[in-house]
Amino acid sequence: CIKIIGNDMKKLILILSFVVSMISYSQTIEFTNVFFDFGKIENSSDTLIAKFSFKNKGTQKLELLSVKNSCKFIRVSYPNILNPNETDFVIVKYYNPDPGFINKIIIVNTNDPQQPVVILRIKGETYKKQQ
Repeated sequence: CIKIIGNDMKKLILILSFVVSMISYSQTIEFTNVFFDFGKIENSSDTLIAKFSFKNKGTQKLELLSVKNSCKFIRVSYPNILNPNETDFVIVKYYNPDPGFINKIIIVNTNDPQQPVVILRIKGETYKKQQ
């Protein structure tokens, strides 16, 4: 057990207050949903689009440092910076001319100290049109 008295107690309270304020005044990412299911759809030349809505719930600017995907058939667009209380989207476009199952992940790297990595997932199945 450590005995803290006088000025040492004041210093400890000051340090703890600073740490708490830094945590509560940082950037905080919050996704509405991290999973998108296209369902079973006819394979065509159309691009499938999934929109993942997210918000910066913190008081500092949120940066999306990188967004990586697991497939050459995926293109992703996203904002680089989101101000406090702003909402935006990570938009995932998927195109594959071959029928089959879709099960892909998108990795979002941020400057959120509590959640530096967010995993987004898309899934579904495309099939050939019956003649």
